[in-house]
Amino acid sequence: MLVINDSYANENHFQKLKQLTVPALLMLGEYDVVCSPKQQEAFTNYVQKGKTITLPNCGHTLHSEVPLLYNCSKPLEIRANLH
Repeated sequence: MLVINDSYANENHFQKLKQLTVPALLMLGEYDVVCSPKQQEAFTNYVQKGKTITLPNCGHTLHSEVPLLYNCSKPLEIRANLH
């Protein structure tokens, strides 16, 4: 597992994201305060097969705040955009 947080928010650590060779999905809540804009930007810029989706009306804990939307969004996005 690759973990990046803002204490490591520099170009050298974000370069590690380029090592991902499999499709990756970053799911965010509309009001997510944990995943910073810099982390979102790094994911978008460096993950070759990456896709980001933002779910409405929730924060960081998507699975508990909007479980139905969360569970339905994953397979749809994976099938539609990561292949």
